[in-house]
Amino acid sequence: MSSSSLISLTNLRMGIETERGFKTLIKHSELELPAKTAVGLVGESGSGKTLTISSILGLIPFLPGVTNGELWINFKDHENVWHDGPWISGNGYDHHEYFTWQKRLNSRMKKYRGRTISIIFQRAKSSLNPFLKIKDQIYESLQMAGEGKDYLRAIEWLTDCGFKAGEAQRVAEQYPHQLSGGQAQRAVMAVTLSSQAEIIIADEPTTGLDAKLQVETLVFMKRLLDKFQKSAIIISHNLQTLAKFTDTCYVMYKGLTVEKGPTSAILQRGGRNHPYTQKLQGEVEIAGNIGQIVTADTPGCPYFPNCDIYKKISPEAQTRCRDILPPKVMLDNDHFVRCFAFER
Repeated sequence: MSSSSLISLTNLRMGIETERGFKTLIKHSELELPAKTAVGLVGESGSGKTLTISSILGLIPFLPGVTNGELWINFKDHENVWHDGPWISGNGYDHHEYFTWQKRLNSRMKKYRGRTISIIFQRAKSSLNPFLKIKDQIYESLQMAGEGKDYLRAIEWLTDCGFKAGEAQRVAEQYPHQLSGGQAQRAVMAVTLSSQAEIIIADEPTTGLDAKLQVETLVFMKRLLDKFQKSAIIISHNLQTLAKFTDTCYVMYKGLTVEKGPTSAILQRGGRNHPYTQKLQGEVEIAGNIGQIVTADTPGCPYFPNCDIYKKISPEAQTRCRDILPPKVMLDNDHFVRCFAFER
């Protein structure tokens, strides 16, 4: 982990016990967030983006959950918060051991959630408390930041998030159901930012908004992150969304980080991207429909049934793609792909 990084996630594996047995959800994910930068996490629905973020927050509502990995958080304490994880080899695990570890992890992460790491969820209206006025929800964030219930501070945060003075006073007294989609999104930003957390996670922040509001929201969010010098993790299914305000991008497919590099390099069409990234470059809206469905339990590359390169190589090479997890191949110091075709 770099000394300038606030979060470093490596070798993440996740799974769930089902009626049919153990199922792998994440086979290998990673993410590093340097201070005062914005990192993107992109992939279609079911790629593992939200699960990766849930693991960072310690919000894992199933067993066994995390089955391997390291999560380093670098604030006052430089610690691997998964240092005591009961990692297992194979698919067997002790239910009680994992249950008690998740309880310890949840308690350990409380000092980070809200105070250090805050999240903007999908669909702004549903992420706001329907029983509290907007001002009361900002008060809760202010108290988390060590401030009191300050009406003027609540109005100030609403104004910072794009409301005019008179509108901010009106919105402060309203409940979430009384707001339009755009108003709700800005209110969520005010609630999130007023906690003064160092890291903001935005999970598909424009879901449910029309095209015009999506662009306005993204531009405005970028301005706010720069103004308050926050680090951010932006989750999206749309590469063009991430182009607007991320420095580095991680591409996920079926529980595997298949590429990581500068966002400018990820967006540049051509042969220096993973085959899946090249497909994403041509898509505006992704709904889990790029090619055949393959689960994360596949031992090799999960993208092989849809890969144009796979279809052109020898049967022996195809067997390797199906049966062996591709290694990370470095294209530059800060750019890698997981694909045998890039090996020299």
